[in-house]
Amino acid sequence: MKLLFCFAICMLTLGAVYAQGAANNWYFGDNAGLNFTTSPPTAIQNGRLNTLEGCATISNEQGNLLFYTDGSTVYNKDHQIMENGQGLYGNASSTQSAIIIPQPENDSVYYIFTIDSPNDVGAYNGLNYSIVDFSTNPLGEVTLKNRHLLNYSSEKLSAVIQGCDSESVWMVTFSSFNPIYTPENFQVLNTFYAYEITPNGVNTVPVKSQLNMFITDLRGNLKFSPDGSKIAAANLSSPLYLMDFNSLTGVVSNPKTINIFEGDKFAYGVEFSPDNRYLYVDSSNDLPPEVPASSNSSTLSQFDLESANIAVSQVVLHQANYYRGSLQLGPDGKIYRALSRHYQEGIPYLGVIENPNEAGTASTYIDQAINLGSGLSYQGLPPFNQSLFNTIDIIKNNESTSQLNLCEGETYTLKYDIITGATYSWYLNDVKISGETSQKLNIKQDPGRSLPYTDKYELYLNLNDGSTCEKIGLADVTYNPYPKAPDSIPTLTQCEDSDTADGYSIFNLDEILPDLTGGNKTLQVTYFETEADAQNQTNSVEPFGYANKQPQDTL
Repeated sequence: MKLLFCFAICMLTLGAVYAQGAANNWYFGDNAGLNFTTSPPTAIQNGRLNTLEGCATISNEQGNLLFYTDGSTVYNKDHQIMENGQGLYGNASSTQSAIIIPQPENDSVYYIFTIDSPNDVGAYNGLNYSIVDFSTNPLGEVTLKNRHLLNYSSEKLSAVIQGCDSESVWMVTFSSFNPIYTPENFQVLNTFYAYEITPNGVNTVPVKSQLNMFITDLRGNLKFSPDGSKIAAANLSSPLYLMDFNSLTGVVSNPKTINIFEGDKFAYGVEFSPDNRYLYVDSSNDLPPEVPASSNSSTLSQFDLESANIAVSQVVLHQANYYRGSLQLGPDGKIYRALSRHYQEGIPYLGVIENPNEAGTASTYIDQAINLGSGLSYQGLPPFNQSLFNTIDIIKNNESTSQLNLCEGETYTLKYDIITGATYSWYLNDVKISGETSQKLNIKQDPGRSLPYTDKYELYLNLNDGSTCEKIGLADVTYNPYPKAPDSIPTLTQCEDSDTADGYSIFNLDEILPDLTGGNKTLQVTYFETEADAQNQTNSVEPFGYANKQPQDTL
């Protein structure tokens, strides 16, 4: 029995470089991890963390892992404890036990800010930072450990770029009153502390913003909007607050309470959409650990920050028997949700908000979308400098916000929304494209260049409103050649499945892959029964379990 194959495929591999390469690798939970050089991200199980909540990861600009931590122990890229990398004053039971910030204009020095857990009464270490240095050790070493900044802080850390044109970064935390602490640990209550990280190091004198807020619970995420204009603080049994942030001065102001219209639910995870318009909240009934997992309940909601009444704009996207969980933007423009059943009962999945810039259910939440393999998700996901995600999607193909692969001779239109009064500037490989001022750009392969090659396209969008920083859209476009067809048409032959001698059988078409591709594993092959279907990319057939329609078929 024979099957003959014709060969007409295009190379459709995904590239490995994102503009936000620093966030390309995540380590969290119990040996759980994700790598964002693929779409969807690939689960990785080579990590060493076992943390209920706090974690932090950093990669270089090319997306290569540098190190990660639970706030107490630092692991290098080889997943070994970094030199002098133990005894940091974070705590795996702190919501955001650590955040890692590179020193501006220095790719050898990184700051790890840590927060202890307030449950450790009598041994609370507050907010500190440590330094990881790569200048003399390619695997890094902790050269300064636990430099003290603040006696008392809630379990919150977030960061954003200072202003529009600066390389400096604000790292912000929040301190609120808790009666279990002694006067020695007292600070100004309900105060945000913004620490400036510059090319010269960490300014240990913070910008303080004392606000009229009522918060007695220290747990929950603190997040900046990607453009740095807003900051949201989830406080579990205390109210959820939304504030304004001045990224030039570090001042937090104008606190607003956002009520969640479920009396038994409290905010723990928060995250902004990439376009800064929507706030996503994971709220839970926050039952104590001794309560059975079956009693836990969690809700994922969206709030429209442009609504006249933000609380009324709440759209419930998902409700389930989950414990509380963090939310975090990914370099692919999607929002990921930590999932667990109970305080110490993780599950091997993350939820995903596929289109967070869309209103209501159009944002498309998919529960248990990412399989973590042998890893387990608990309550935490790694926080990052939120400015890494201040980008716009100019590809708009629902596959990737920064990577586009085209076949030989294929054309494409990069584009963004039409905004009245806005200015659009397009760049190719860092050179401005003269005369291109529309919101869209038609691109195609340069016939004079050898394939494959990659071009970097950028759109700088200036809203010209006097306050908003320029937004940047990036598309790394790879033009791929059609692969060389086999010298002869491959044939797949096998015995019949029965004794009827009818000439029919069940095939695994992928057995012919080496002959079709020449062993090139970067090629993606799709099978069709007719040339017309192949040309139109319709009615593809599954390779495993294919039944021939006649004794000798041609695919």
